[in-house]
Amino acid sequence: MSKVQKDKYDILAEVALALRVQNQKVNIETLDAKDAGYGMVYDNLPHIPTSRTKNAFNGIASLSRLHAKSIKIGEDISIKRIHRKPTIVKTEKQEYEVDNGWYYLVRTPQGEAKFASNDWDFLMVWNYALAMHDGTDRYMSFVKNLRNEKVEKAAGQPMIMQEPDANKYKDAIKKLKTMGIEPKKLMHYLKEKGKEI
Repeated sequence: MSKVQKDKYDILAEVALALRVQNQKVNIETLDAKDAGYGMVYDNLPHIPTSRTKNAFNGIASLSRLHAKSIKIGEDISIKRIHRKPTIVKTEKQEYEVDNGWYYLVRTPQGEAKFASNDWDFLMVWNYALAMHDGTDRYMSFVKNLRNEKVEKAAGQPMIMQEPDANKYKDAIKKLKTMGIEPKKLMHYLKEKGKEI
């Protein structure tokens, strides 16, 4: 059975829905520059952000945000910036590369989609997610700037307040399951051990 092809804006709308959760966890996973102590040195290699690169740059954005190459939203959504292969141009005297820019790959539980680096709605979602990472997000400004109907409709609903404890509980259950421990069996075991003491 073949997979149903979804419109790329359906995938982007799914990301916009995830960003409606006010305390949604957004992590920058890789950077294309490294922290040299006095700022970032661009080297186009993937790096994990350090605690120093999270500090705000001129009060607008963190260095991590400015150099983000991939981000993760919640547990199931990831966005990666992928550099296109350069074009080799040969002349009589020299050979050089022409940079062809990059595109973005969005992965959600419903599928994946590619977006050009100049897609307006995608850039609004990307920048809002990074603003959530920095804690400088303004939800209504984000919603008002969307142009695609599907994405605007998904984002235009009221924000969802999620209890921080609920996230911790879900994270703990997920960690237990990754270690091969069934939470219900563990609770039963602890209950029995409590009776023995």
